[in-house]
Amino acid sequence: MNADIRRKTIAGLLWSLTEVLSRYGISFFTQIILARVLLPSDFGLIGMISIFIAISGTLIDSGFTSALIREKETTQEDLSTVFFFNLLVAIALYTVLFFTAGPISLFFNEPKLTSIVRIVSLGLIINSFGLIQRTILTKKLKFKIQTSITIFSNIISGSIGVLFALLGFGVWSLVLRSILTELLQSALLCYNNRWRPS
Repeated sequence: MNADIRRKTIAGLLWSLTEVLSRYGISFFTQIILARVLLPSDFGLIGMISIFIAISGTLIDSGFTSALIREKETTQEDLSTVFFFNLLVAIALYTVLFFTAGPISLFFNEPKLTSIVRIVSLGLIINSFGLIQRTILTKKLKFKIQTSITIFSNIISGSIGVLFALLGFGVWSLVLRSILTELLQSALLCYNNRWRPS
């Protein structure tokens, strides 16, 4: 039994390392291509709102998924409670960002930011659907599935982002890439895990 757990742990660590390296590797390669096509100001617009998205993402999780992973036994009630908490906080934060998009745009003196904030922030809600799915897969040590999902979603979203950049969509190609990554990951996590809240 211990040898089996040790083997699964080592395999899990290797798959996790592969996931991290592939995610950053694909992102780096995609960014190089996009940097050749897009203007620095396009990246600047996304950079301006990244702090709001990062803080919101941290607040949505609030450490509950980590707590579930550490728990020896988790019930359907535990998983469902955290799922609905994550979803409600994501909706609440999206609502805040939606209505503060105008003031954020005025603060940075960038009119485009209003619509960019409102669309990119949708990723918070989309991502909340996959948090528990990823937690369950982690508890089951199914890192291979998570790695495959990460690689696939980053390649597809990166390719489409580059295509739209080449077609002249500018900053919107970055927005599309961001949303598409979240959408593909959440959809594939839900499909592969098949857990449903109650």
